Amino acid sequence: MNETTEFLAALFGQVGEANVIYDALVATGAVAERAAVTYRFRRCRCAVLHVIEAPNGVILGFPRYKAAPAANLDDSNESGRANNTEDGNRRWRRHAAYFVADLPFEARCDHSRKMLNTNEIRDSIRPGKKGRTVVIEPA
Repeated sequence: MNETTEFLAALFGQVGEANVIYDALVATGAVAERAAVTYRFRRCRCAVLHVIEAPNGVILGFPRYKAAPAANLDDSNESGRANNTEDGNRRWRRHAAYFVADLPFEARCDHSRKMLNTNEIRDSIRPGKKGRTVVIEPA
């Protein structure tokens, strides 16, 4: 294995751990009190990202959402829908990952979506502070 392959293997191995932590916080209703920052869209007020400080890193938690039919077909494939949705089609599961610098991602809810980069949210993380809300405009 080369250095890049080892890094990616370690990163993907940690995704499962991040999902377990995020799922536990959601199941116990503790996301709001544990999140350092919650990102919401202005118009609909839907939460699209929870930034959670964990002992082993910062977790980015993405709530579940339902994609519009046309966008769902354009943005995904059959195997992706089968593996990552609750219903095999449009109801995408919540998921989480550890923070990685300079990583583009799409924040989504049932109503809107917007491309962001982890570098944009890095400055909103203030160690030890919890409960902040950042309101963003959808695309």
